[in-house]
Amino acid sequence: MNSSSVLISDAKKIAAEFRLGKNMQASESLAELVTSVGQQSAHASTPKNQELSQILKNLLDCHKNDDWLGVADYLEFELVEWMHGLFTRSHGFGDCAVK
Repeated sequence: MNSSSVLISDAKKIAAEFRLGKNMQASESLAELVTSVGQQSAHASTPKNQELSQILKNLLDCHKNDDWLGVADYLEFELVEWMHGLFTRSHGFGDCAVK
């Protein structure tokens, strides 16, 4: 499994942990994921980085408000979609969605 697949898988697993009420464990994993995604974003264009900033702002606002389902949704849908877009472009697949 390549690093992009691992990050996407991790985001989905962390989202599931938040949905199952494992907030402490999920929060620790979330911090690691955000660091890793931030490192990957160094390869992104300015518009993609702006999208990531907005996603992370919204995700962290949900976290601050103990809105665990909101955090899970931003992880599983918004962040995963953003990563698909970044990783498919960086591997020459244009706008193709990776499933």
